[in-house]
This record gives sequence, C-alpha cells and structure tokens, in this order.
Amino acid sequence: NYKQVANLELNFYRIEDSSKLTKKISVKPNSQKLITSNDDELNNFIKTEGWVTIKADNPYIQGFYFNFNPSGSVSGDHIF
Repeated sequence: NYKQVANLELNFYRIEDSSKLTKKISVKPNSQKLITSNDDELNNFIKTEGWVTIKADNPYIQGFYFNFNPSGSVSGDHIF
C-alpha cells in the first residue's frame, strides 16, 4: 500500500575533471528507473569512467549496479 513518490537528485561525476551532470527524476511507488550508457547526455558527459551520488527525499529507495567490462563484471546489491 506504499504510495509516496520518491524525488531523486542524481549527480554524475567523471574521472577527467571536477565537472558534474545533475539530473532530477521522480520514481513512482513500487517502480524503477534504469540508467544506462544509452542515455545520450550521460554518455557524452562520461568519457571513460565516472560515478554517481543520489539524494532522495524518501528512505525506502533501493539501488543496484552492474558494470560489464571485457575483463570481467562487477555488481552491487545496495546503495547507502
């Protein structure tokens, strides 16, 4: 019966410099948002390596990540 929308601020950083790309999104209850390198704005911003910080107005957010690389794969089952 959870009905609260989560408002998120995503700050993407790249290894080359101190620049950041900020995106604000809303996630409906019991739904998800997939962020991939197919996002043209994000793909153009992060040239080689980068990371993201996420601020939420909702304590019930869960996050997972997957990194697929020719030398191996990495995944994570949490955010904090």
